[in-house]
Amino acid sequence: MRVFGRNRVSTYLLIGLGEDPDKLVAAARHLIALGVYPFVVPYRPLVGALGRGDGIPAPSHELVADITDRVARELQRAGMRGSDQEAGCAACGACSALSSVGG
Repeated sequence: MRVFGRNRVSTYLLIGLGEDPDKLVAAARHLIALGVYPFVVPYRPLVGALGRGDGIPAPSHELVADITDRVARELQRAGMRGSDQEAGCAACGACSALSSVGG
């Protein structure tokens, strides 16, 4: 945060690779406290991807909605929005539902 400033850096948090939802949200909360925007996106098993070859399915809609809603609430409490990002994936927002639920 000292170099780029609050809400000027984002990082991906992938949903659906076997993580504990509560720990993922706790990690997002920690990142937010550091001023980093946690951009949560669902794992999408593409043809040729290692996860797909290992039989890892896409996460359920319910899991994605739960984590996305919880992280969005944390972002709202901190006054952070993806639309405030000036570059990168969070600025675009297309791969995540965060912007549609207020994150």
